[in-house]
Amino acid sequence: MNLKKRKTLYWEHLGIVSENDYATKNFKKLQMYEKNGYYLGTNLIITMESDMVMLDIKNVEEKIKELLL
Repeated sequence: MNLKKRKTLYWEHLGIVSENDYATKNFKKLQMYEKNGYYLGTNLIITMESDMVMLDIKNVEEKIKELLL
């Protein structure tokens, strides 16, 4: 929750997007978020990683500073 803006944000971390079943399940989940009024960059934050692409910690820190502090 961003207390300064009094805004609730959802943060979804997709940890194994290189696995097809997991990725497909999460595409459906992202569609569900949008159907329920949660939009990427507005009130939904997504981070992801795979076995070949590690989580970008600097990007996560930037998102926290920009959207949560």
